[in-house]
Amino acid sequence: MKQSPRKTAEKLPAARWFYISFSGESDFLGAAFVQARTKPAAIRRARFLGIHPGRAVTDILCLPIPPKDLYRVPPKMRNRLLNEDETRSLGGKRVGE
Repeated sequence: MKQSPRKTAEKLPAARWFYISFSGESDFLGAAFVQARTKPAAIRRARFLGIHPGRAVTDILCLPIPPKDLYRVPPKMRNRLLNEDETRSLGGKRVGE
């Protein structure tokens, strides 16, 4: 028996914001804040928005952002690829810093 779209939608988690960091072999390729329901969906959303750096990516870090911390990310810095300086201005750090 097929479920109605309403019942299927009720089972999906609510959309939330994710931080995605893209890196290559030895360098930072960019980061993004995107809204999605799951981590895999957040990465797909980055591709859909055209902000995924592509084949140069060898590692992706994708973390949910607690709603209480979202105020730290200005709306103009969401749904686009951020460079290292922009990411650092929001408190981003390299591994080991």
